[in-house]
Amino acid sequence: MKRKIKINKKVMAVLVPVLAAAIVFSGIATAAHLDKINTGKITKSGEEIPPAESANASISLIAVGDNLIQSAIIDSCKQGEGYDFSPIYSNVEKYIKQSDIAVINQETLLGGSDYEISGQAPFNSPTEVGDAAINAGFNVFTTATDHVMDMGIQGVNSQIDYFNRHGEVVFTGTNKDENESNSIKYIEKNGIKIAVLNYTFGTNGISVPEDKKYLVNMLDDKKKLQADVKKAQKQTDFVIVFAHWGTEYSKEISSYQESYVKLFSELGVDAVIGTNPQVLEPVKWVENEKTGKKMLVYYSLGCFVSHRLDKDALVGAMAEIKIKRTNGKTNITSAKATPLITHFSASDGVTSFSVYKFSDYTDSLAQSHVVEGIDKDYVKNLFEGVIDSEFVDY
Repeated sequence: MKRKIKINKKVMAVLVPVLAAAIVFSGIATAAHLDKINTGKITKSGEEIPPAESANASISLIAVGDNLIQSAIIDSCKQGEGYDFSPIYSNVEKYIKQSDIAVINQETLLGGSDYEISGQAPFNSPTEVGDAAINAGFNVFTTATDHVMDMGIQGVNSQIDYFNRHGEVVFTGTNKDENESNSIKYIEKNGIKIAVLNYTFGTNGISVPEDKKYLVNMLDDKKKLQADVKKAQKQTDFVIVFAHWGTEYSKEISSYQESYVKLFSELGVDAVIGTNPQVLEPVKWVENEKTGKKMLVYYSLGCFVSHRLDKDALVGAMAEIKIKRTNGKTNITSAKATPLITHFSASDGVTSFSVYKFSDYTDSLAQSHVVEGIDKDYVKNLFEGVIDSEFVDY
């Protein structure tokens, strides 16, 4: 015989809202749990849950070389009282925006209208250069270059002020004060923290004042460099050093670069990406003899954009790196380099500049280039003559 269970209506009136709230809270807690794993955000409930570092994740990173804004480029982008540099980046914008992290080396100082605009040394670029690069998708700027002191201390601070107005990007290599100099710059995507450290070999004879050494990160300050790497390893999942080094217009790896590669390898750096030579240099895996750890090194990505008349200086590379964290360990799963061509053509006395990826560069574009002979065969032969086939990606 079935017994009928009577439920007091007053009890139900209390229980139903409580149960509904419990279900909603459970859903929120679950969503928060997933959010914590994916992004590292702290849950409102404060529950004890696995840290983001334990979750499997992956990110893509691209990096390009020197954003060398010379006089002809500035003139070509003049628009009334201001400038529009977006045409430079428009033909590679889709590739930049496809990547989680996109890094550009800001070779020339973004001092803007505080100083006379100059497209030759001492350089000072309009801040609209930065605006266009940010709008194109770059979210990390390396600023420790040999031209960063071209407008003196105030020039460095003006550029820092510019980047501080753009909280959507990370800049590295220059610092407002000691505190900033001692902190690690990183970018976090998909729950993976990537430390972005940046140093330059020098500042073209313009000294950084003794009482303001914090302004520019220098390679020869090995004590700071070592401390930065060790601190970054404790705070982040992956450490990249962006080194402004090497011999201009040389495709050969210098002994100076090799000495620092040895140091970076000993410190356990994950990857090194080089700028400054303005031409391509090799890409290598460097294995540490003691630990067996492999470090990825792009010795030089060449120029991203420039008005060089030397064909070799008009062919750069876009580093394409995939990074994955599995079971708490973060490693590179793919490393490639794809050719980039700085294209400029002239018509009716006006020169226009733009960067193209190799796959988008056509014979008709090559024929209209101011510099003769930069066709796809030339680019391919140059690229493969410098970079090992395992890294080449067209």
